Amino acid sequence: MENWFIKKISTRLSKPVKDISKIAFEFLVNYEWPGNVRELENAIERALVIGKHNIINVDDLPFRVASIQIDADVDKKSLSAMEKKHILKILNENKWNISRAANILEIDRVTLYNKISKYNLHRISK
Repeated sequence: MENWFIKKISTRLSKPVKDISKIAFEFLVNYEWPGNVRELENAIERALVIGKHNIINVDDLPFRVASIQIDADVDKKSLSAMEKKHILKILNENKWNISRAANILEIDRVTLYNKISKYNLHRISK
């Protein structure tokens, strides 16, 4: 059942995508889908169009879907929780390009690496 949209859209686009990664599937399940089924179908179609592999990964999903982990700690109001969310947001927006993210955050790369380690941040993808 979970691959119905993938099969439908990949056939229509003539793109041989066979599956979705477990992590990408979890993001799709956990997203609230305010646009309902049409938004889900559009997200999968986008992932198939921009994806470079025969499996859909988190990097292929629309940013609003792939960024839900950023909002997981909404109730935490500490400065470190806010810093962690902001760093993760910037990293995700820049596809984990450390130099670019450090430049945007106005810190050096070593400091960014230290904060990634401190907050145990990980790139979720392929």
